[in-house]
Amino acid sequence: MVVWRLILKGIILFNKTSWFKKLFSSFQAFNPMIRRIAYFFGLGAMVLACGGPTASRKPDAERPVFKTRADTELYFKNVRQIDYTLSAMSAAGMNKYSYQYGVAADSTRPQLHWVILHNWRQNEAYIWLEAHPFWGSWPQIAINWKDPATSKQGTFTLLKPNKEGYYQLATHIYKAVEAQHTLQVVQGGQNLPFLQEEKERQAFRKVMQDYYKLVGFP
Repeated sequence: MVVWRLILKGIILFNKTSWFKKLFSSFQAFNPMIRRIAYFFGLGAMVLACGGPTASRKPDAERPVFKTRADTELYFKNVRQIDYTLSAMSAAGMNKYSYQYGVAADSTRPQLHWVILHNWRQNEAYIWLEAHPFWGSWPQIAINWKDPATSKQGTFTLLKPNKEGYYQLATHIYKAVEAQHTLQVVQGGQNLPFLQEEKERQAFRKVMQDYYKLVGFP
């Protein structure tokens, strides 16, 4: 509202100047169709100048985003869905998308199998974690990270096995992968290498990037 008030004040101020009156008079002389086209182009320019709702946002692990838009859903279906296996969950009002080019499941080492759930009834999407044979019963996931350049380190944990908890954990891991941090899973008192293969990292990146675009991030 503040932005639109400023724009309105600016228009009123410019309208008082003689050069603007001349320009406006010339504009009125144009063909009505041309005036309509110019109007919509001008309106679009103002929206872009004000910055769209996603223009400067970046994923934040502490601030989950789930809402999709018509344009982001259309982009995913027309451009990115080809890389996924679709499983309809009609009773739940959802579609599950599993990335086709990930690393094959290996029960001898820690893996996290992320999928995208599209809740088409609520216009929402979730990054979701599926069960994996390595873990057995559902675990308390803890992942140690370390920055080789600065020796800083810490631990990511899955607080709750729900959409907020999965979003938080996945976003923490994604940012660590992008920063080239080393990752290890804490399991049975041991630190086991995690996401060491470039193919595995790349598959995880693609899923997360597709998910972020689906919920409106640039």
